[in-house]
Amino acid sequence: DDSLWHYGPPLCKTDYASMVSNPNFKQISFLDKDTAILTGSISSPEDQFIDDSYYRTTDGGKNWELLSFGHDVWINDVFVGKNGVAWMAGGDGDIFYTQDYGQSSHKLKPSFTSSLRLYSLCMYNENEGFISASNNHLFQTKNNWRHSQKIPTPFDQEKHDQAKNKWRRTVEKVMIWGDYLVVRQMGDIFYSSLDMIDWR
Repeated sequence: DDSLWHYGPPLCKTDYASMVSNPNFKQISFLDKDTAILTGSISSPEDQFIDDSYYRTTDGGKNWELLSFGHDVWINDVFVGKNGVAWMAGGDGDIFYTQDYGQSSHKLKPSFTSSLRLYSLCMYNENEGFISASNNHLFQTKNNWRHSQKIPTPFDQEKHDQAKNKWRRTVEKVMIWGDYLVVRQMGDIFYSSLDMIDWR
């Protein structure tokens, strides 16, 4: 079959009674042309109330293997680096790191509190990167999250329309674009030089 799209095996049940316990798929991230991980809120068949799993394919999505983090966590974002390296940001403040194309992963120990919900993650290289979290938090690392420091957000620098709802201050998205750091906060897009944070 030379068509672009192919129908793969279902990863969850489709009957109405099973919909409550079905996984919530959030993101597919390709580590090479054939290998990808499927993340979100995914539990194992043994315990449908613990979201400790993710799916991995090595044949472009024809077949998927269910793997476990070993921790109850909802993965909100994935950033793919080079040569099989990827970072996964958890909803409970955990960061998971893989160096073997998603076959295994281990939990990093960031210096910020694990009570924060992580939303978006991007890395400049294997050591330097940024991550956004709940309650107006934006962090930077220079040693793959062994240490990190909080950096000012557009809200901290009073770049927002002050009439907007100040209670929804989460930085929903962060990314690196050339020499700039770009974020979305409170529905607005801002950018800053990587060398000195001054949002525009």
